[in-house]
Amino acid sequence: MVTKRQVKKAVADSEESVKNSSCAAMDELCNLTQASCRYIKENPWAGVGIGATLGLVVGALLSRK
Repeated sequence: MVTKRQVKKAVADSEESVKNSSCAAMDELCNLTQASCRYIKENPWAGVGIGATLGLVVGALLSRK
């Protein structure tokens, strides 16, 4: 039989795990954002090409019915 204390400990452990995972994901996202900003600043025409390509893909997907 599972006690109330065991359930509370399991919930607290789960919350801590989720918190650590979300912090790690946010840190990685921040690093990726900074790297992409540096890349676009160093290669502006690549950024224009990527933006145009994304625009075409989104436009094609939205035009489908």
